[in-house]
Amino acid sequence: MTLNLEIDSKYWNRRSDMMYYKYINFLVRALAFDANSLIDVGSANTQYIEEFDWIPNKFALDIKNPYHSPRVKAIETDFLEYLPEEKFDFVTCLQVLEHIPNVEAFAKKLLTLSDHVLISVPYMWPEDATDEHVHDPIDLEKLTGWIGKEPTYSIIVSEPLRIPSKGISKRLICYYQAEDNLDYKVALKNANRLTESKLENLIKDDLENLHHKIEKSSQQIEKSHQQNLDLEQSIKSLVEEQKEDNRKLKMELSASFAQERLDNKVQNNIHYSNRSMKLEHEIKQYDEKIRKARVDQRYFLKRAEGIRNSRAWRVTYPIRKLGDLFKKKKHT
Repeated sequence: MTLNLEIDSKYWNRRSDMMYYKYINFLVRALAFDANSLIDVGSANTQYIEEFDWIPNKFALDIKNPYHSPRVKAIETDFLEYLPEEKFDFVTCLQVLEHIPNVEAFAKKLLTLSDHVLISVPYMWPEDATDEHVHDPIDLEKLTGWIGKEPTYSIIVSEPLRIPSKGISKRLICYYQAEDNLDYKVALKNANRLTESKLENLIKDDLENLHHKIEKSSQQIEKSHQQNLDLEQSIKSLVEEQKEDNRKLKMELSASFAQERLDNKVQNNIHYSNRSMKLEHEIKQYDEKIRKARVDQRYFLKRAEGIRNSRAWRVTYPIRKLGDLFKKKKHT
C-alpha cells in the first residue's frame, strides 16, 4: 500500500469540531463500552483516539507519522503487511478507504483485526472533490462491495453550514460486528453510562482540583497566618527592644542630667569652699587685728593706770579741774 497523505500540525484543530467526530465518539462509547484494546487504522496525526479514555490499550497505525502519546502506542507500518499477534476488541478506520488504491484487500483485512469494526468514508462526494480521493463517489453499495458484507448499522452524517452545491458535507459511517443482531437498547445504555461515568469523572476531577485548590489556598492562608504571627512577634520584639532602648536612653539622659547637676553642685561647692576659705582668712585677719587691739588696749590701759597712779597726775589734778571749769563756762 502506498499512501502519501501529509497532515499539517493544524489539521486536527480544523476538524475537531466536525459533527461526524461527535457521532464517532458516541458510537464508540455505545459499541466499545467494555473494550480493553482499540486500534485506529490510518490515524495520520489526528488525536480523536484520545477521546476513548476508558479503553486502556490504544494503538494508532499509519504508514507514516502515526499519532502517538503517553496513552497511545504508535505503529508505523504498511497496513497490508501488518500481522498482529492477536485480535483487538475494537477497530476504527475513519476517512481512509477513499485514499487506498488496493481498497478491497485493505477493507477486508480490517475485519480480520477484530469482531467489531467502525468505518467512515465520504458519502457521494463528487469525483473531482479532491485529488487525494481515488474512489469518489462512494455510497453504501460500493462500500459493501469492498467489505464483502452489509454493515450491522449505518448512518449518514451531514456537516452543517457547508455549501450544498459542492456536495462534500456528508459522511457514511458503518459498523460491522460478528454477531447477527445489534442490541440498540444496550448500546444506547452503554453510551449513556459512559457519558455519566465521564461526567462523574469530570465532576470528581473538578472536585479534586477544587479540593487541591482549597488545600493549597488553606496552606497559603496558614503560611500567611504564620507569616503574620512571625511578623507580629517581630514587631513585638522590635517594640520591646525600642522600649529597652528608650529606657536606657532615659537612664542615660537622667544620668547625664544628674551628672550635670552634680557638676554644678561641685562647682557651687568649690565656689562656696573658696568663699569660705576667703572668709576664714578674713576672720583670721580680723581676729589678729582684735588681738592686737586688745594688746594695745591693755597697754594703753596699763599706761593710763600708771599715769593716774603717778605723782605728776596727782600734782596736776587741781590744774585739770580748773581747766574743766573754764571749758564748761565757755560752752555755756
